[in-house]
This record gives sequence, C-alpha cells and structure tokens, in this order.
Amino acid sequence: MGSQIKSTSAIAIFEIYKLTLQTDGKDVADLRVRLLEKDFKVVNVDPRIAKEAAMIWHKYRLPMADAIIVATGIVFKAECVTNDPHLTSISETTTRWI
Repeated sequence: MGSQIKSTSAIAIFEIYKLTLQTDGKDVADLRVRLLEKDFKVVNVDPRIAKEAAMIWHKYRLPMADAIIVATGIVFKAECVTNDPHLTSISETTTRWI
C-alpha cells in the first residue's frame, strides 16, 4: 500500500463540529476537530470546488455542505468516505461507507 495523503474538506470539519456540538458538546467537538486536523490535510473551497459543487447541487439538490464535500472529492479524484446514505447515489464520485 503506497503512501496516500488523507484529505478532508473544510466543510466536512464544519459538519462534524456542528453535529458533535449538538450531541456531545464543545469539548468533544474541539477534540474531534483537532484530531482530524492532525491526521488530514484540510482542503479549503476554491473556485474549482465551488463551481463543481454548484453543478452537483443543481443535479442532485443536495444540501450545500454535502455538495461541497462531494465536489472536493470530484476535483481531487478522491473517494468520498461517508456515513451519509444520500451521498452514495452520486455517480460522479465513488464512496466508501464508514
């Protein structure tokens, strides 16, 4: 197995932080995000990702955050690792269930 850079969208950080705040509180949310930032390269939204996200949103009517996360995978030709069932139906990218 070769060395592969693990990346995540900054929007995925938002989603994880938001959901963790709701269920486990700020301390746990801070810890989860710190661990993600340590283990993953965080990719910010750039114009390529923004345009791809708009196209994904237009085709699938996903929530904006999900469209940006999927678009990040498409732009970087990366597999989308998710536990979100509606992301598995996106034909432009491959997904792996966690």
